[in-house]
Amino acid sequence: MLAYVASYRIEGNRVIHEVDGSWNPNWQGALERPFTLENNRLVISGAPGTDPTTGEEVVYRMEFTRD
Repeated sequence: MLAYVASYRIEGNRVIHEVDGSWNPNWQGALERPFTLENNRLVISGAPGTDPTTGEEVVYRMEFTRD
């Protein structure tokens, strides 16, 4: 699960979120993430990290589809 409130701006192929509030305190401030936009699908990739339940190295992605 993730939840945050932020404004954002686009710079090239990166989206920069200025996080105002988040369930994860490490996300406060600016988050810069790569994104792709193809047709009606937006994909924002997270930074590499470790899954807290499996210990595996992961890169999480958020996908949004516009109808």
